[in-house]
Amino acid sequence: MDDALLQHLAQLIALRTGVQAGTVSRDKLERSMGPFFARQSRAEVLHRLADPLSPASAALLEAASVGETYFFRHPEQFQWVVAHWLTSWQARGKPSLAAWSAGTATGEEAYSLASTLCATLGPPAVQVLGTDLLASALASAAEGSYGKWSVRSSGPLLYPVVQPRGERFWVLPVVRSRTSFAQHNLLAPPPGRFDLIFCRNVLLYFSPDAAKVALTHLASALEPDGLMVFGVMDVPDESWGLHRVGPPELNCFSHRRQQARKRTAASAAQPAPPEEPAAPKVDPVKLHTHALELIERGHARKAERELAELLRAQPDYLAGVLELALLHGRQGRVTRATEMMRDLLARLEGRAESDLVPGPESLPVAFFRASAMAYLSRHP
Repeated sequence: MDDALLQHLAQLIALRTGVQAGTVSRDKLERSMGPFFARQSRAEVLHRLADPLSPASAALLEAASVGETYFFRHPEQFQWVVAHWLTSWQARGKPSLAAWSAGTATGEEAYSLASTLCATLGPPAVQVLGTDLLASALASAAEGSYGKWSVRSSGPLLYPVVQPRGERFWVLPVVRSRTSFAQHNLLAPPPGRFDLIFCRNVLLYFSPDAAKVALTHLASALEPDGLMVFGVMDVPDESWGLHRVGPPELNCFSHRRQQARKRTAASAAQPAPPEEPAAPKVDPVKLHTHALELIERGHARKAERELAELLRAQPDYLAGVLELALLHGRQGRVTRATEMMRDLLARLEGRAESDLVPGPESLPVAFFRASAMAYLSRHP
């Protein structure tokens, strides 16, 4: 499989999925497609790839998968949905809630949603649909059996979702009964209309044009009083018909007309106070998230500069300290990296292991301490 062939396959993935060709791993392409080219001629394989339903096409899509997911990833988003949005949704008196986990991979997000809603609304009021491009991922999701990697301390089990059985964790029957799965491409029209949509850590891999198409479909699937939740590394703008709600780092959106109603009601209730110019604020999570995007796209030096500027403005932002230290290490600046890791350990002195440290993903102190110690053990 020469460079020209690999590039052609990556472009075919981009055309069918929206994923940027440059983000498709060469190793994954060779693992997924190598067996086909080993058994058949190039012309035969390319002919089979012309059929999007062929086994060769299914294998090709596997190369585009990321698959990094676990239960209650970004728990602060689930907590905000329950504490703020769900309360107002219940006040409207709707009998049931339909939710969509778009790009659900192996299903942990869909089951986390179902667990959250079953615990707060009761199972009869809940229906969750999980969709993904990959049939293999959906088969794993439907089985409902997971290993320890899906149950992590960075994603605490906020609500009952699994029970251990031997070496595996199995989704609770009540949660499974309210969750279904289907194959779907985000570039295609949506599979229905929903009150709550989670589409997290998907769009950051899309090309700008493909992301616009997907966002249009997602917005059209959201009910008028619904809520859309993106991943902390997804950065959609507000030009596609939805409006940001809640803390900006949570990346939650609703329809503009819903916001207009709220502003009108608030204005009627009390006169608006005189506006004062807002002081500029540094949002460390947003800046950190942008730096992560730059790293993902291969712009490590620019990400390094942004993280350094962030820490000058917010020196106590520990997630940024760890990120920049790791970046120094990857760039071969071991001395600087070890200095920062030692500084991080000193700052963590006396803090409880379970304390959450703010960042794109709020993680416990134990994670930061273990990461720093692991690096220092390799670079004493």
